[in-house]
Amino acid sequence: MNFYRTITGKSEMKNVLILGAGQSAPHLISYMLEHAEKYDWFVTLCDMNYELAKERIKNHPRGKAMELDANNEEVRNSLIEKSDIVINFLAPMFQYPLVNECLKYGKNFVSASYEDPKVAALNKEIKEKGIIVLNEMGLDPGIDHMSAMKLIHEIKNNGGKITSFISYGSALPAPEVKSNPLGYCMTWNPRNVALAGQAGAHYLQNGVQKILSYNQVFARTWDYEVDGLGILEAYSNRDSVVYKDIFEIPETETMIRATLRNPGWCSTWNQIVKLGMANESMRVTNLAEKTYAEFTEMFLPDILKGKNIIERTAGFLGIKETSKEMENLKYFGLFSDEKIGGNPKCANDVLTQILINK
Repeated sequence: MNFYRTITGKSEMKNVLILGAGQSAPHLISYMLEHAEKYDWFVTLCDMNYELAKERIKNHPRGKAMELDANNEEVRNSLIEKSDIVINFLAPMFQYPLVNECLKYGKNFVSASYEDPKVAALNKEIKEKGIIVLNEMGLDPGIDHMSAMKLIHEIKNNGGKITSFISYGSALPAPEVKSNPLGYCMTWNPRNVALAGQAGAHYLQNGVQKILSYNQVFARTWDYEVDGLGILEAYSNRDSVVYKDIFEIPETETMIRATLRNPGWCSTWNQIVKLGMANESMRVTNLAEKTYAEFTEMFLPDILKGKNIIERTAGFLGIKETSKEMENLKYFGLFSDEKIGGNPKCANDVLTQILINK
């Protein structure tokens, strides 16, 4: 992206504001800094973790790290007013207020997150203001859309029609990487990994709309073979039907966007969902002082029979103690007497901590 502009024959430095320095941001940050001299950019990187932002900037002469409480509207507005473009890696809840603030000051906005329907509703105001607002500009969603449209245009240009659209996306480690029994590595925000599937799924199959609630997303999966990798497991990814119009393929009878995982992930995560651990709406006091076993016990009914927590958990979930799913829950450490530690405020914070550590 080139935000270089010439005014009255003289170059003017462009101020790039990047919000969030987490797992999804490092490559973009490096790219912007590497090209800052060429295009006369200055990059301000803000994160609630100042040390992380500072580490990402690496003392670059055209970069600055700042600590930011994203909920502080006054500071947010001040930063946006001084910028030429805002690149957003904050949680999805911030997309709408940030776009409104960019509208207020006439600033361009780019985000990797799924487009908030409230932002889509601002389309008229955005066009009238003459600013650019681009959402879904990451890997998934993002690159998958671009590769899809390339294929769709090629088919249509050759007189073809698309009656079925099924796409698969993922970010799995190379097959030779065997760092854990679930075959997964953290390449994006671990909080969002823990919350994946909460929106449920909506897709079209052979002309029939299907809806899955959260407790069905990881239960209703299917196998998919990938050349060189073998059999992976797939689950439906959020709302696929909305892309029928976005991709301009009204004739399609099947519209499915899916996510791939190594075998065992979905069935294991389905047990996490059954337990109710992926919850960040309920605040829990003194979580750091509890052991992981005590944490797990919080999700089990009192009436369960069993001599130990492993037996009771397996009974509650309706699976065998020796099942692969239980072995994976043991790997997560959910039955250990180790103290949780850190600063978790809710159950999902504990899950996030586990994903980072494991």
